[in-house]
Amino acid sequence: MSDAEAISTPCEPGGFVGDIYFGHPLKSTMGTHRWSGSEWVALPSVVEALAALLAVAKAERDRLREALEQIAQWSDAYPTEVFPEPDFAQATAALASSGMSIDAVSASNMRHATKGVGKIARAALKGESHE
Repeated sequence: MSDAEAISTPCEPGGFVGDIYFGHPLKSTMGTHRWSGSEWVALPSVVEALAALLAVAKAERDRLREALEQIAQWSDAYPTEVFPEPDFAQATAALASSGMSIDAVSASNMRHATKGVGKIARAALKGESHE
């Protein structure tokens, strides 16, 4: 057998779909080799493929958990012991006397908070750090 035949012929009977060789039809329906353009490259076993997928899933889970922990930590940043709840009636009156509404101030604060949470979440979903 020549070198050309050795790299262009799989080692056991089977068939092709595109550039994937499927091994012996009675033993497996999984692709066993992929043609790289110059040689046959063995594909990972089921266990190897699942272990690799599991590692990727665990890394993503850890990254997303870290983002959730950052959001949870941020939610504790303004404790009522340090920043007590205001008297909203008094705040409404004080703001109204200056031509502002408590609704506008509240909306501005919520936009700031939700933009921060959104920034953390979007970065996590893209696989990036939010900082």
